[in-house]
Amino acid sequence: MKMDVPMAGTGGVGTGGAAGGTSGTGGSCAGTTCGSTCTDLTTDVNNCGACGRPCQNTNVQVASCHGGLCDTVACAPGWGNCTQPAAPLTDNGCETDLYTSVTDCGGCGIACAWGQHCSAGSCVCDGTSCASGCCYANVCNPYSSQTNSTCGTTGVLCGPCAVGGTCQSGHCVCPLGQSVCSGVCVNEQTDSGNCGSCGTTCTSGQYCSGGACICDGTSCPDGCCNGQVCESQTISTCGTGGAKCVTCTGARTCQSGQCACPMGWSLCSDACVDEQTDNGNCGGCGSSCAANAPSAATCTGGRCLVTLASGQNNPVHVAVDATSVYWVNYNGGTVMKLPTGGGTPTTLASGQNMAAGIAVDATSVYWTNSDYSSGTVMRLPTGGGTPTTLASGQGSPQGIAVDATSVYWTNPSSGTVMEVPTGGGTLTTLASGQGSAYGIALDATGVYWTQNAVGGSVMKLTPK
Repeated sequence: MKMDVPMAGTGGVGTGGAAGGTSGTGGSCAGTTCGSTCTDLTTDVNNCGACGRPCQNTNVQVASCHGGLCDTVACAPGWGNCTQPAAPLTDNGCETDLYTSVTDCGGCGIACAWGQHCSAGSCVCDGTSCASGCCYANVCNPYSSQTNSTCGTTGVLCGPCAVGGTCQSGHCVCPLGQSVCSGVCVNEQTDSGNCGSCGTTCTSGQYCSGGACICDGTSCPDGCCNGQVCESQTISTCGTGGAKCVTCTGARTCQSGQCACPMGWSLCSDACVDEQTDNGNCGGCGSSCAANAPSAATCTGGRCLVTLASGQNNPVHVAVDATSVYWVNYNGGTVMKLPTGGGTPTTLASGQNMAAGIAVDATSVYWTNSDYSSGTVMRLPTGGGTPTTLASGQGSPQGIAVDATSVYWTNPSSGTVMEVPTGGGTLTTLASGQGSAYGIALDATGVYWTQNAVGGSVMKLTPK
């Protein structure tokens, strides 16, 4: 910024010569007189460091003079005022291209290393600056410094040579007769993982010879050779010691190179069967799941797994007596019955509200309707009829159990364990404060229940 100080009075001639000088005797200029103007050469952008020496505007956005040097407040983008010549040298403004200068790359005084050049204000290593080397961490690595781990040429990214290879003048070279496959120098004539070409793998029981996978008794001692492929023991490829594979006929499989039923299987009616899963021979020859169970059944672990009923609406708990199985459909609101041997399901009760737990004794079936605050405990003869409400207003009753005289259940929402006579009557609270009480069971002397929560407990009350 130019600073002009008006002259006052009739000062004498300055001592600085024709270009300017300090004020003479009688003058009022406290700085330097340049022509007819009194100024401060340490701050005047038009007379910076010397009269008539202006700070240049080349690539300058905001010029500034401090201490007689043009230091520039702001240069144009990509330019820098890096030299700042002192008087009497002429100021050169923002003279340095910070995008390309290798001595001032991205900022004054930031010099690029050998093998780098300045691109867009950053020191970079590439094929232009590092033709006889490779770039590692943006630094040019010449041939003389390269190792098998940092090899390359024409400014490419330095990289490791394949295992077994060496770096020679920027090029990775495998030993004579070898080529690179998946980062390893290999001999494709003998390498079983790259036989004849990269990635061609000889299977178990083969070896690579002359670039081809070979099967024989040496390479396939525990199998048989199907052409040049070593086969494991199957029905269609049975044999051992590298012999020619044969096919087992009939119901046999190949075991230890011999055709026989598989280990653990049995020969039933000239067929090899697994008695653990065969529906016609479940647990023994001739034991048919279809004969033992009228409903659809599958053999699992040598036992018949029977689907008694399907298409139910969210069935939850189940109970059984000597002849029938009983369950409740939570969403369907029904109480169901079916013979244990299978058959057509019978609806004992419908219109139930969130039926949950179920129990049965010699004459009746009992269940809970698990509404949160108005749950009920119900009873119905096993042969059907009109349901009887044994208890109402219960807190989401769930588990239910019955003995010769009473019905027992849990109320998770109210945390109680309850009892009522099987024929109906007064309700008894056996336990309270049982948060999330859920499952329940009985024996001759006690009542047992669970508290269904993380860190929950298993409880017992005795005598009941």
